[in-house]
Amino acid sequence: MTTVTADYELPSHEHIPVRMFVVNSLFIFFAAGSLSYWMYSAEKFLSSFERLALGWLALGLVYLLYRMDWTRLLPWRIIFIMLTAFLGLRYLFWRTFETLYYTGPLDVVGMSLLYFAEVHAITLHILSLFINIAPLDRGVDKAEAPLEEHPTVDVYIPTYNEGEDIIRITATAATQIHYPKDKLRVYLLDDGATQARRANPALSEAAWKRHYDLRRMAKELGVGYLTRETNSHAKAGNINHALRQTDGDLVLVLDCDHVPTRDILQHTVGHFVRDSKLYLVQTPHFFINPTPVEKNLQDVSDVSVENDMFFRIIHAGLDFWNASYFCGSAALLRRAHLEEIGGIATSTITEDAETSLLLHSKGYNSAYVNRPKVCGLSPETFGDYVTQRTRWAQGMVQLFILKNALTLKGLSLAQRICYFNSSFFWFFGLSRFIFYIAPALFLIFGLKIYHASLPQVAAYAFPYVLCTVMVMDFLYGKARQPFFSEIYESVQALFLIPAIVASFWCVFNILLALTSLGAFWEKKQVRRHHRIAARGDAVVTTSRSGRSMDARLEDVSLTGLSFWIMDPKPDLLPNEDVNVAVTDSYGESYAFRARVRRIGRRKTKAFVGTELIYNDAEFMQAVKFVYGDSQRWIDSWAGKSNAKGTDRLLWSFLVLGLGAQRDILAFYFNRLYRVVARLLHIQPAMAERPPAMVTP
Repeated sequence: MTTVTADYELPSHEHIPVRMFVVNSLFIFFAAGSLSYWMYSAEKFLSSFERLALGWLALGLVYLLYRMDWTRLLPWRIIFIMLTAFLGLRYLFWRTFETLYYTGPLDVVGMSLLYFAEVHAITLHILSLFINIAPLDRGVDKAEAPLEEHPTVDVYIPTYNEGEDIIRITATAATQIHYPKDKLRVYLLDDGATQARRANPALSEAAWKRHYDLRRMAKELGVGYLTRETNSHAKAGNINHALRQTDGDLVLVLDCDHVPTRDILQHTVGHFVRDSKLYLVQTPHFFINPTPVEKNLQDVSDVSVENDMFFRIIHAGLDFWNASYFCGSAALLRRAHLEEIGGIATSTITEDAETSLLLHSKGYNSAYVNRPKVCGLSPETFGDYVTQRTRWAQGMVQLFILKNALTLKGLSLAQRICYFNSSFFWFFGLSRFIFYIAPALFLIFGLKIYHASLPQVAAYAFPYVLCTVMVMDFLYGKARQPFFSEIYESVQALFLIPAIVASFWCVFNILLALTSLGAFWEKKQVRRHHRIAARGDAVVTTSRSGRSMDARLEDVSLTGLSFWIMDPKPDLLPNEDVNVAVTDSYGESYAFRARVRRIGRRKTKAFVGTELIYNDAEFMQAVKFVYGDSQRWIDSWAGKSNAKGTDRLLWSFLVLGLGAQRDILAFYFNRLYRVVARLLHIQPAMAERPPAMVTP
């Protein structure tokens, strides 16, 4: 088993050799110095026409390299990235030294705001190029040591106020993990029934009920149950309390809605066996339910969204620099190293990243296995989405202020850059707001905020903007649709166009705002358990006639299976019971009892939806089949990577945004009508219909 970067392989237990790191670093610094000299020479010695030609020549080279598959390999990948960095730094150099003029106090304020917003965006752009120079793909690493030498593992499932059904699914799956049973212990960490909550008159009834219910569940499943006196330090405090009550060599942390696959330890423990200084193996967070954006696209395309880009691309880039960090769940940590820093850190509300920062500063290593080993639930409403992101932003800004990676002792230069980028990114709200109001400052208030002629824009801004589009697709294309970052954060490059075309960009921003509104306009979630795309063969046998039919799986959930039968008139009746035999990617067979709920006939085949019927023992088999197969999450990623039709997706968002505007206007018109009707003593004839959007 090997670890693969762009063009060389390493044994998975080894880290990037010092010599190779030094050579790559010297190459990068040499290239950066060359870029600086080129920019200085281009600005000092070239004429205006030659500057224009240089910008478009560099853009042409970027395009040619972008179209070549071999530029994804080292060292060509570094050359491509350096060429794109040249265009970005060249633009910043020009903006800094040739476009900042004093034309009035208010103009200076507006000009400075726009300039610093651009500096923030370009800084993040350059840092992202550095981080993604050579994303590391470690693959999986099975421990080859004898079973008696395997480390013991404690599985922690922290919970606070989540429902019992969600906790039961995760705990059941945790007991099915492939690992020596005498070395695996599972614990429910119940922070919703602490002694303080049970003693609080306002909370005691619910807390005692939860306490008994979860203890009963833990006993049924054969897992441990832990609670504590108070809820101090929230999740971090909950885990630290469990660390003092248990003694496993390694700790697997799972959010209570993150259901593990059976091979999660088979593919992660080996890294700890091989590297005694390894403190963390992080795996991706894979979500089976649609986000507020995905809900609006289910009828259009299977699109990759925000978390995919971070976990599929960015985190692999961080891993190359030994800077992958703990993300709160789906991670295996070494207890001894955690105890060295007093357990999970509690100074900020993003305790996971803070813990990693401290352990990296101690000289310990981390690893990232880029294969989903859990499936979880992402925020389903826009309000929950904003709340989650607000918490992340607050925690990373706290980390930036309290434990800034640029000044913390013990980190390598690359680690400082990576952690700084992770914190500095969350200031994007300020720059995005400035980009939104910049056209209004010019059009409405007449402020002179961008001093550039059309030839200068053609020489500097256009090449940079077009290059940015190409390099974003180069780096993140398999995990992010074009322009979807703009929908999530709003695009910054489009505001770089000078005043003579500002009206065009204002129109674009109106469309962008409507498109973004459409992306987050909520659709109600009505399913109890989310459907998961599946593939594989099945055999369906009717209880009525005993006839067996071959089928092809379409999707699965904890409550049902859907499949295609290659017969437009299958021998099935609504509401009759059938037996469904299926096999997972590990070759394990399952037999489920199900009831036919719907039959949809096509020309050459029929689509059948069934509801599973099971007892407690069969429920455990259903959890194992639905959630325990990591290949299913890999197939989902592959499907999203091949998703096409960006124009259709953006058009769908725009249509939804226009519909949202209509609903909002209708809502306020009805409110106004009712007020006027009451004043004139007229009986209102129109029913008030509030908008679907939920305010966070």
